[in-house]
This record gives sequence, structure tokens and C-alpha cells, in this order.
Amino acid sequence: MKKTIYVTLFSAILISGTMAQYLIPSNTWVKSTLTFRLPSNVTGAYWSTTDGYCTSIFDDSTGRLLWRTGVGQSGATGCKLDPGYYSNTFLSWNAIKDTAYAIDLFNWGGGSGGSGCLLPGFATDTTPSPRHTYDGITYCKSNHSVYLMAGANWKLTLDTTRSPIDARNMLLLDDSSTWRLSLNDGKWHRIHGSIRQYWNGYAASPYESHLRAWPEGGKLLYVNDGGDKHAEMNLSTEKWTNITTAALKAPMSLYNARSCWDRKRQLWVFRNDTNVCTYNPSTRTYKKLPSCKVSGSQAISYDSRRDVYVAAGLAMNSVRYFRYSDTSWVAPVIANSAALPSGYLAYDSTNDLHLLVYQQATHRFRLDTTGASSYIEKDLTRERSSDPFSIQILPNPFKPVTSLMISGSPEVLSEITIMDINGRAVMKRAVYGSNVKLDFTILPSGRYCVMVKRGNRISSASAVLFK
Repeated sequence: MKKTIYVTLFSAILISGTMAQYLIPSNTWVKSTLTFRLPSNVTGAYWSTTDGYCTSIFDDSTGRLLWRTGVGQSGATGCKLDPGYYSNTFLSWNAIKDTAYAIDLFNWGGGSGGSGCLLPGFATDTTPSPRHTYDGITYCKSNHSVYLMAGANWKLTLDTTRSPIDARNMLLLDDSSTWRLSLNDGKWHRIHGSIRQYWNGYAASPYESHLRAWPEGGKLLYVNDGGDKHAEMNLSTEKWTNITTAALKAPMSLYNARSCWDRKRQLWVFRNDTNVCTYNPSTRTYKKLPSCKVSGSQAISYDSRRDVYVAAGLAMNSVRYFRYSDTSWVAPVIANSAALPSGYLAYDSTNDLHLLVYQQATHRFRLDTTGASSYIEKDLTRERSSDPFSIQILPNPFKPVTSLMISGSPEVLSEITIMDINGRAVMKRAVYGSNVKLDFTILPSGRYCVMVKRGNRISSASAVLFK
């Protein structure tokens, strides 16, 4: 069988001064066990994991996944962090590590319980209010920022006996604003204007709305849950425009849909259960795609390495992928079949991983399209070397993750094969770098042979896994 080598297209992440890649078997879901770090500057902080109506986004400038959750505060009196089932912070996760942590915290007390109030630091550090964001957050690489608009936050000041007038007034201003989080300085910036200047109340529902940065076009794109109301914000002037193109309507319901961005074609891709469609902002037209035939989930991502859309279902072996020129989705052979949550899927282009998250449940997955090279892969130059090299595995023995150190230039391709005691290959991968993380989570305890090939030279070492 012809073997396709996928190599990293983006800057490798640095760990202890060396390049690193995360190695897991292809077409195999690996459940991640992460440590979640609460904000160190909040006394009595605890995780308030919301009810999950907040999408995930990938920051491909720094190689991390961001998704929303909640942080509450015990023991405090007066106005305090208490988001209920709303979200009030971002979790940040670099997928080659096993720690996620909060990177911001809204300066609001209260939440879905109705006792919304402004925390003491709000005047100098203004932030959005706690909410369900749905698909209404997006990352914009051109200015290294996250944008947020609309969502469900109306319960925040519902109890007027416990919610002060300044918080109620701020919520009204919040709802007529667009928000931008600069990932350079960690500060939220309020932009005057939103879709509310065109549609009040439920004329364009705040629920299940969609937001997407289109940096090539210099725009921020909005579409409502019905797929019949569209607006664009100029990223330079930060002014919104109502798009009034006649008969512009999505060919499927976008209520509860999730989305990704096809950066090759500059298409916005939506999935709602088995239904999938694209929106072209250049022509302002929709296109219905073939059914993915995977029900019970809305998870979808764009794999830029292989130029395919990837849909996940409620079982690990329900993955499907789709090439834009094809007429049907492809079902790869998946190694495991356990249940998956109906989570949010994003493609980590730095580490070539699909990351599925829901609350604090996280999974990693790397797609193998069984030998079919994408347009990107065909253009790659595979470096070869005849220079001698050595390998070292630390720690060893280990459970279940270890690191493979490869001497020599990190710019040379290393083809890694891991074999069991019977000589059967149980894991293969080709990477650039000198520090490779090996995850043996799905493999049984025992002794393995790790073989690395660089050009016409081979080095091997024994690895001992115990659980």
C-alpha cells in the first residue's frame, strides 16, 4: 500500500527550546486527560462548567484551542463571580500539552441566576457580559483577535431587586455592541454598533447566531439562525452593513448549526446534523452539499492539510470526510468505536490534530485519508538526509506518554515506526522536529521498538510502557 507522508506546514511549537510534534496513531480517537488551571488571582475560584452552548475556535498564530466555560467564586460576599450556566472565561489549550487554563475573565458578577452586577474593576477593564455564545465567536488572524457578538445573556439582570441599575444599563449597551478581545494584550475592546441597529429583539434572534472573520475580504460576517439575515462589519472601520441581497437564504436551518472556515476557497461551512452547506461571502451565495449521513452531532472542521471537511458523530467510528469536488462523503476505517460527546470540533493546523471538546471532556484525532494526497501535500518537498543521528526516549519506562529526542537537524524529515514484540507496526508517523511526544494511551503495557528513519539511515531504541 502506498504510504502518504504528512508534514508540518506551520511553525513548530517550542518546548524547552526544541521543536515538538504530538504523535498519536492515525484514524484513532485519543481521550485527553488534562489539568485545568483556575485563575490564580481569584480567591475561592471553582469551575462552573455551564451547559455547553459555546463553540470552540483555533488560534493558528500561537497554536492553541480556545473554548468557553465558567468560573465561580465561593466564600465571597456582595458582587461575585457566579455565572450559573453562562460562560465568563476562555479556556486555552495547546494540544501538545496536557494543561488548559483560563486566559480572561469577564468583569461581571452574577449570571443566569439573574443577579448581574459590575465587579469593582469594570470601569477600567470593561468586558462583555456572561452568556451563551453559541457560534457567535470567531478568531481573526489578521489582528490576532477574537470577536464576540449576540448570544443569550438576557437572564443576567432579570431579577431587578438584586441587579443594580448600572448593570442593567450596561447590559443594554452590551447588546448593541460588538466585542473584540486582543490576544496581544488580553484586553476586551467594545465596538459601537451591532446587528441590533438593523434588527431588534427576535427579528434576528440572539440565540444560535453565527459569526466568522473573513480576513481576506477585510470583513466580519454575521448570519442569524434562520439563515435569512446577513450583515458584514468592515474590520478597518468597524462599521456594520446590512446585506440586503434579494432571496439570500441558507438552504437549511442554521439553528443549532456549527461551522468552520474553508480557507482555500474562502467559504463558510455549516453543518446541522446530516445537513451541510457552504456560504460564499464574495458572491453572497449558498451551496447545499451532499448529506454527511452522520446524525446526532453538529461537529465539523476543515482539515487544511488534506483539503477536506471532517464531520464527527456520537461514536468514534462515525467520522466522515468530504473533498469539495466529490459527490459523497468518505468513511475512513476508525480504530475505536466508543461514544463521543456532541462537542465542538476544530482543526489544529499546527499539530495536524482534530480537537473535540465539550466542557472539560477533550479528545485528539488525526485523520488519514488512506493514501490520497491533497493539493497541499503534493506541493511539499520531502527533505532527505544521509547524516548519522541518534535517538533517546525519556522517560523510559513510562506511562503512557513519553518524549522521543532525535539528534541532528530538526529540518530533516523523520519517519517513525513503533512496533510491538511481534514486529507488528502499531503506529507510524512522519514529522519534522527534534522532540516528538509519543502517546501510548490506547496500547497495552509491554515492550515496544521505536524505529526512526532519516534518509537512508535508521536508528532504533526499546521503549517500555506500563500502566
